[in-house]
Amino acid sequence: MNSPERLSEVKNLRRDAEEKLRVGPKLAIEATESMSPELMQILIHELRVHQIELELQNEELRRTQAELDASRSRYFDLYYLAPVGYCTLSEHGLILESNLTACNMLGVAPGSMTMAPFSRFIMPEDQDTFYFHHRRLLKSEESQSCELRMLCKGRTAVWVQLVSRVAEGPDGDLLLRIALTDISSRKAAEHALQKSEEFQHSIFDSLSEQIAVLDEQGTIVAVNEAWRQFSSDNCGTAKSENPIGVNYLQICAQASSENSSEHSTKLNEAMRAILDGHQLEFSLEYPCHAADKKRWFHVHVTRMRGLKRGLLVSHENVTHRKLAELALEESQRELVLVANHVPGPVARIDRN
Repeated sequence: MNSPERLSEVKNLRRDAEEKLRVGPKLAIEATESMSPELMQILIHELRVHQIELELQNEELRRTQAELDASRSRYFDLYYLAPVGYCTLSEHGLILESNLTACNMLGVAPGSMTMAPFSRFIMPEDQDTFYFHHRRLLKSEESQSCELRMLCKGRTAVWVQLVSRVAEGPDGDLLLRIALTDISSRKAAEHALQKSEEFQHSIFDSLSEQIAVLDEQGTIVAVNEAWRQFSSDNCGTAKSENPIGVNYLQICAQASSENSSEHSTKLNEAMRAILDGHQLEFSLEYPCHAADKKRWFHVHVTRMRGLKRGLLVSHENVTHRKLAELALEESQRELVLVANHVPGPVARIDRN
């Protein structure tokens, strides 16, 4: 019953039956009238098996279709509706695909960017930035990033950070995957901070006192214009013209040892005491005479607010006040001598 010849006959019968069913029901009836009951049962069994196979195939197709639908939904959520803009470019920079965020970022309708040059949406001043970014990307297997301004609808600019990498397309061609992040808020904050720092530096440099900011090691981290100008006029060395990075404690210690300067020793000791937390502030008036004139300065040292152990050191030229005080003292001595009728010339102090 199950010999190869019999199975072949059954298959031929089923094929003939299926063919006649496609032709029409009448021919199918005529085909079955000539069959024996045994062949009829075999054919019915085979048709039922075939039907079950078709049902299983349909179920597999439905399951596969459901998985494809779920995959499309995930792709739509993860790519098209992502909070970051995505664009896929050809090797030559043509936009092949873009998500909704990228379109909204540039103020264009979805799909309208397709096959447009990506550079069309970049501000002319930043075209070179993208050109070199594109070159580095094609030469390197690593991802590349840059910041540039892109043009929105209405010709307004938006600051964008690009993070790009190279991928291989289905046909083996090179594709550029680009993620776009709107950094306009950060750029605006950086610009505002820069303006604020410029304003503070302007105030800092406008002060007539010579001011330096020292870190916890006593190293100069900032000075104003008055400090730079005084250092340049009186020292004339590269370090004096650019004192940033110079250790002011060492300078005072060296001056104290070389000149036996009492005020340098006091200043050095006071700064170390303030840094160590043993003292809050320190003030001292000291002479700093030049070869052609006499000068006096007042130095004030205090801890920087907001810094752990930083110092603010200011030197103020008090020569005019000091000369006035000395002149007043001289006048008082003269008056005392006159009042006491002391004969002879009165010694006068050198005001030069």
